Amino acid sequence: MTITETLLLLTTALGLSFGIERFLEAVNGLIKRIGLQRGPAAEARSNTIEQTFQARRLDAFDAVIEQTSARLAEALDAPPSSSNGSDATPTEATDPGAAREHARTVAADLKERLEAIEPAALSLPLQSRREDLLHDIEALQAGQPARPHEAAESYPPITVLLDPVAPPDAEKTAQAFWLQLIGTFAGVVVCFVADFGLFEALEVFQGVPPAIDHLLTGVLIGAGSQPIHVLIKFMDQRGLVDLQAPALPTAPDEAEERPAETAAPKPSKPEPRIQVPYAGGVDPELVARRQPKREANPDLIVFHHTAMHSDTTFDDVVRVIQEQRGWATAYHCVVLADGSIHPFCRWDYVGNHARGANFRSIGVTLNGNFETNPSTPGANDRGQFGLRAPTDAQLESAARVTALWSFLYDIPVDFHDHVAPGIVPHKVVKPTVCPGSNFPYQRFENLVRTFHEEWNEDEAALDEIALFKQKSLIYPEAA
Repeated sequence: MTITETLLLLTTALGLSFGIERFLEAVNGLIKRIGLQRGPAAEARSNTIEQTFQARRLDAFDAVIEQTSARLAEALDAPPSSSNGSDATPTEATDPGAAREHARTVAADLKERLEAIEPAALSLPLQSRREDLLHDIEALQAGQPARPHEAAESYPPITVLLDPVAPPDAEKTAQAFWLQLIGTFAGVVVCFVADFGLFEALEVFQGVPPAIDHLLTGVLIGAGSQPIHVLIKFMDQRGLVDLQAPALPTAPDEAEERPAETAAPKPSKPEPRIQVPYAGGVDPELVARRQPKREANPDLIVFHHTAMHSDTTFDDVVRVIQEQRGWATAYHCVVLADGSIHPFCRWDYVGNHARGANFRSIGVTLNGNFETNPSTPGANDRGQFGLRAPTDAQLESAARVTALWSFLYDIPVDFHDHVAPGIVPHKVVKPTVCPGSNFPYQRFENLVRTFHEEWNEDEAALDEIALFKQKSLIYPEAA
C-alpha cells in the first residue's frame, strides 16, 4: 500500500471517529437536559438551590445598601473639608447633598430589582428579609442612613471551610459506560454500512474475515479519535508506514561544488508569556442569569485559599460552591496544586468571594488549606488536609493571573493591609484567616511584581495582553 493510500485510510478513520465524538456530545447534552427535568427529588433539589440563590441575591443587595448607607452617614457626620479616608469620591464624602442624591439613585435601582422578585418565589424567611430591605431602601430614598445590619453568613467568620473530595458518582459512571457503549455500537454500524476496515488493508492481520475487520475497526473508531492517533504513532514508530515526506534530491553538481553545511535549526515558535486560559469560566450563561453585572471595572484583586484538601479537583470545588452553598459561582479563578489555572466566574460579572467588596473586586484562589495555627478551627497543622503551603507552580500561576488582571483593569500593583485599590488577601476584607497563616505573602508579592515588570518591558507580552483585552466576557458593557 502506498503512503497516499495509507494516509487516506487513516484520515477517513480519524474523520469517522471525530463524527462519532460529536454525536456522543449531542447525546450527552440530551441526557443532561432530560436529567434536569426528572423526578420529585430533582425538583426538590432545584428548589433548594433556587432558594439559596435568592438568599445570596438578597445578600448582594444588603451589601450595596450597607456600603451606600455607610457613605451617607460619613458624609452627614464629616466636616465639609474632610473625607475621613473614605473610598467615596471627595464630593460624596464632603457634600451631604451629593451623598443623599447618590443614595437616592442607588436606592431607586435596588428597589426596582427587589420589586422584580416575586414574593411567592421566596420562602417565608426570605419574604420577611425582602420587606426589611425595602424598608432600608425607603430610608435611603428619604436621605437617611439605613439601619445598621449584616446579612446572615453561611458559616462563622473565622471558620475555615473543609470539604472532602467527592466520592465516585455512580450516576456519572453509569452515564459514561452507556455513552461508551453507544459510541462503540455506532462505530460498528458505520463500518458495516460503509464496508470500511483498517486491519486487513494495513496488513495488521492477514486473512481476517471482513466481518471481523469491520467489527474491530468499529470498536476502535467508536472509542474516539485518541486511539486512531495512537495507531498512527505506533505504525510510524515501528516502520510499518513512513509518514515523513521524502527528502528532495540534491543536484549532483551542487552537491559536489558546495561543502557540507550544517542546517541551521528553524526558529521555534516563542512560548506564550501570559499562559492564562480564559473563555468565560464555568457556565457563563448561568452567571449572567444569577449574578449582578459589573457597573465598572474592578479596582481590587483579592487572593484566597479554598481551605479544601489540596487533592481536591476543580470539579469538586465547583460542586461545593454550586451544590452545597447554592451559589452560581464564587472565585473568578481557581489555581490547583499542579499550577493549572481554571477560570470559574466570568470576569465581567460580580463573584461571591469577598462579601463587602464583591462589587469592586475580582478574586483568585489557590486550592488547599494553608492555615497551620492549631488553635484555628479546621487548621491544617498536621497536614491532614494535604499540602500546608502552595506549590511553586501554584504560586507562580496565581501570580500570573494577578499580574494579568492588573494590566486588563489598570489595577495598581500595590499590596495593602486595608481595602484600597490594589491587591489584598481575603482577611483584609473581612475577619477570616484566609488565605492562611502559612501562605507565603512576600514570595507571592515578589512574583506578581516580577511578572508585571517583565511583561511591561516585553513587546511580545504586551501584544498578548492587547489581544487578551479583545476577548469577550472581560469587561462590563457599561465600562
